[in-house]
Amino acid sequence: MGLADASGPRDTQALLSATQAMDLRRRDYHMERPLLNQEHLEELGRWGSAPRTHQWRTWLQCSRARAYALLLQHLPVLVWLPRYPVRDWLLGDLLSGLSVAIMQLPQGLAYALLAGLPPVFGLYSSFYPVFIYFLFGTSRHISVATPGPLPLLTAPGRPTGGAGPDPLR
Repeated sequence: MGLADASGPRDTQALLSATQAMDLRRRDYHMERPLLNQEHLEELGRWGSAPRTHQWRTWLQCSRARAYALLLQHLPVLVWLPRYPVRDWLLGDLLSGLSVAIMQLPQGLAYALLAGLPPVFGLYSSFYPVFIYFLFGTSRHISVATPGPLPLLTAPGRPTGGAGPDPLR
């Protein structure tokens, strides 16, 4: 006598009672709908737009204030530049920018030479990240630069100054 034989009658009885209950529910279910022809369907379709359509329409609606808010959200420079205290901060910002450029430009050149690229690509990699962060960045206290003086130390030690042919010859 196995396990299936011992629990068989109880399981069968539970299954039959569940099936009978479903049959009773099916008998009580009643659905009624009118017959529609093409004219009735077109008339029902003219009732108006669904409320969610109105909600989407207001979300996607463009106005001058909404476009201006979106522009300010994606270009933070337009928020802080009009309030920039020129007399207080300009000299300090120019000196710090000059000192960063003195270090950043040779590092970018060295990275380009290490990669075997023309040095102008190092200048691009020094200028464009800072310029893009100026437009889209949100923090005043961030440093966007090539990481560390490693290229300055390694580039002169390589025989060709980079991975490719010597760009200095």
